[in-house]
Amino acid sequence: MKVLKRFCYFVVAKCSTGFTEFGGSCYKLHKDKQTWMNANAECIKESAFLPPVMSSTENEFFKKGLLKDQKGSTWLGYNDRLTESMYMSVEGSQIRFMDWVNGQPTGKNENCVGFNNDAKYGTMADYPCTTSSTYVCKKPLEGKWESQICRGERYKHFCII
Repeated sequence: MKVLKRFCYFVVAKCSTGFTEFGGSCYKLHKDKQTWMNANAECIKESAFLPPVMSSTENEFFKKGLLKDQKGSTWLGYNDRLTESMYMSVEGSQIRFMDWVNGQPTGKNENCVGFNNDAKYGTMADYPCTTSSTYVCKKPLEGKWESQICRGERYKHFCII
């Protein structure tokens, strides 16, 4: 009698050292203060980007988690440097969520968006891009495919345990 071993494949995904996992992505708060352009360049060095806030859930993660004890502003991945009031995200995603602080955005040479850590209502404000602020970098979970002998049911190449 011949026993056939069926293999399944799965992804082992995790965040790089210094990054925090939330919602399938990895985030890292940088407490050194940079201009918006320099912050963006630093994120790119880490294969990451300044994050746009995509939902109220992600906004709450910033407010009550990652940025909980921060003061001042923290750069996000939005700007209207090309056309006033036409905000774009640095990584090209559609803007789905904005939570402006009351009275924001003001324009007036304030073309980069930061998370206002001191505001009571709302979380986002526009600032001059030359302001030095802390910043967050975001990147996808990193992973690799691994295989194992399937000890449960199988669907295509995946185990259902």
